Amino acid sequence: MEVYIDKEFLDNFYLDFDDGDIQKKLKKLLIEYGSKQVFIECSESDFISMDNENEIFSNILSSGTTMLPVESIKNHLFNKSNFEQTLVFTNKKLDWFKAAENEGALCFSFDDYQTRIKKIVDSLHFKIDLSEGFPGWDFASAFKKIKFNKISISDAYILTDKNNQRISQNIIPLLKKLIGFNSNRLNVNVFTKDFNAPQRNEASKIAKIRSIYNKFNSNFTDSNAKFKIISTEFPQTGFKWHDRYIATNFSLTDSSVGFNLEPSSPSDSQIISETIFDYYTYKRLKNLLLYQSKYISKLNRLETLSFKMFP
Repeated sequence: MEVYIDKEFLDNFYLDFDDGDIQKKLKKLLIEYGSKQVFIECSESDFISMDNENEIFSNILSSGTTMLPVESIKNHLFNKSNFEQTLVFTNKKLDWFKAAENEGALCFSFDDYQTRIKKIVDSLHFKIDLSEGFPGWDFASAFKKIKFNKISISDAYILTDKNNQRISQNIIPLLKKLIGFNSNRLNVNVFTKDFNAPQRNEASKIAKIRSIYNKFNSNFTDSNAKFKIISTEFPQTGFKWHDRYIATNFSLTDSSVGFNLEPSSPSDSQIISETIFDYYTYKRLKNLLLYQSKYISKLNRLETLSFKMFP
């Protein structure tokens, strides 16, 4: 995670802190979340006075977090960031926020951060009880509250495309809800293994995969989405593919029954959605994305005639 924050925001955050729920979430994120870098718009000479005068700054500094001064958040952000998981906090709303969010960042000003984070939490922290039947894909409209530049879907059977599990009723309408309002660039990785190929050989499997890939592209011709289909059939030391989830830069959605939900029958399962503003979800998402990255690196090195990924 990258956090960009200006000195004025951090000073006002400390002075205004009254133990509110959203304030506590942000304080925990700044101080306790691991594997992050904090870039603060100030001079290095300000560190001494801030360490003495701002307890939150002092706690971040002593937590082991990498914290670096930058002359300009805007310049550093657009020249150095990869926008993998990027949060921006400034005292005032700035004219480059929209451009940053189109790259996949979440940008907040001091005037709106509590309201906007609360809307994200209220909208994207939810549970759907599938014993009452699947209500349809409209739940994914909640994701318009955040920006993201990647989606990872892990579900062994999401691309089977059988008569009772058509992708036109499942992953396509789901992705339409997710893709329609998002950033200028969007990578969609589907981790799966069952393609319901007509024959048990690699040629027929790859033909089926190419057909599904073409369906993705034909359904999203007006978007900037780039799709990749990745096989989960290969063993990975220290990691086992099991659960079904949808991960973005900032959120994680689980379904124990999988995402082939139409046509639906009531089940004893549920859909659970959370964001990085929940500490447990942040850690789980971080670990999942790390395992995915290691797995793709392994596939790139693997010499095999079996299907690995497409394209």
